[in-house]
Amino acid sequence: MLLQLHPNKVFIRKFDQGLDFLGYVILPHYRALRTKTKKRLLRKIKARHDVLLNKEISQESFDQTIKSYYG
Repeated sequence: MLLQLHPNKVFIRKFDQGLDFLGYVILPHYRALRTKTKKRLLRKIKARHDVLLNKEISQESFDQTIKSYYG
């Protein structure tokens, strides 16, 4: 097979080191949120909570936001 890989865009490593994909680090037996994704999520929730405390949105709207993040 004549497969050509770009040297700066592709790296090959063992799967047990984890695969960073779509905001998750995927390991053989579980997946975890990437640290950067976790920080961004918490920052957005805090901002939305501040808006709630200023009475700019309802509790129901805030709850919907939280549910959308956690599935």
